[in-house]
Amino acid sequence: MMRWGLLFGSGIALANLVLQFALTPFLPWQLIGLLSVAAWLGGVVAAGMFAGRTGSLRAAAGAAFIAAAVDAVRSAAVAMAVGIPTIASAAPHVATTPGLIIAGNVVELMVIGPLAAAIGVGAVRLTRRSAARNAVAGD
Repeated sequence: MMRWGLLFGSGIALANLVLQFALTPFLPWQLIGLLSVAAWLGGVVAAGMFAGRTGSLRAAAGAAFIAAAVDAVRSAAVAMAVGIPTIASAAPHVATTPGLIIAGNVVELMVIGPLAAAIGVGAVRLTRRSAARNAVAGD
């Protein structure tokens, strides 16, 4: 479970780093966002499917959650290294600190983590169901 989550989470992080730093000057931001979401979704589905082929839905959920967590760590590291633009309407004394960035990513992971786990489990269930249909049909 953990190796699939780390492997595909690293893939998501690498894809997002390439999109964020190498392709941003050449592609419109809308396409960058779409590709980023596609990379995240593909990595979470793949982590769940590979971990779930052992037969455990719990492994699929865990691997998908780990993959999302690895990307959240990448997001926090980039935000701390590069910085986050301040909100124009914020008071002048409000500054983005590393603690605030980490807290924001923890809250984000509390929402995105269960979503990733559900996506991983759903991908495994869909592949099992289609495999069972093919076996019944004689394929």
